[in-house]
Amino acid sequence: MTTSTLCPCCNEPMVQGAGGVSVRATILALNRFGIAPANEVKFLERTWTKHRRETGVDLNGKPPHSRAMHVAAKAGA
Repeated sequence: MTTSTLCPCCNEPMVQGAGGVSVRATILALNRFGIAPANEVKFLERTWTKHRRETGVDLNGKPPHSRAMHVAAKAGA
């Protein structure tokens, strides 16, 4: 299911996909469903947290939304 909303930068319509699952939720599901042992999941969770801090990505692993990036992408289209 998709939804339509207005872009906070340019106020033009944009389409959003269905809600996502965070990277952390995916990592925790590895142990919950018996795919990976608890010690490996803890290691992945610590590594993911460190990566998020270093790169500034959001909970879903995407870079922060930047007005400059949005305007540049729109100008190139």
